[in-house]
Amino acid sequence: MFLSTIACTARSDYEAHQHLHHFFREQERVFLWRWAGPVSVTVLSIRPPVETVRAARIDPARVPSGRPLSFDLRVVAAKCKRREGKLGAKVPIRSHGERRAWLAAKLAEAGSELRFAHFEDAEILAKDGLRIIGAETTGVLIVHDRARFLARLQQGFGRNRAFGCGLLWLPEVFA
Repeated sequence: MFLSTIACTARSDYEAHQHLHHFFREQERVFLWRWAGPVSVTVLSIRPPVETVRAARIDPARVPSGRPLSFDLRVVAAKCKRREGKLGAKVPIRSHGERRAWLAAKLAEAGSELRFAHFEDAEILAKDGLRIIGAETTGVLIVHDRARFLARLQQGFGRNRAFGCGLLWLPEVFA
């Protein structure tokens, strides 16, 4: 994994995502990102970006196992809505309790355990002025299976990863 900071003056989360694709030659998205300030984004990627961007390699051993680790996460948690007994479209989860249960399940799949989470609604500016309700999340987790956790960390959590969601930021690891 690689961590880099890239200058970005986009006006929406969608424009920022489009801008970032220029730094990776692959057709598929090989990166997750988050705003690092008003004119820059932090990018976590499977492969390093183009040569003009400095990227630091993340040593997997820096992810501690078996002890509390704080995190930040911008996420759109969603569940399938049932219609006439069939699964329908995904709808955002808005209640704190449901969001916490959703995140706990995602982290458990990733070989870790959620200890604490706080959610605040966040507005994501998507394509053509569409606004999506997500959450800025802070919390504490414990990694039990480092390999599983790192694999999931690279994929991201939740929906709308193209719009700056899904990057589980670990200040202790990425600082």
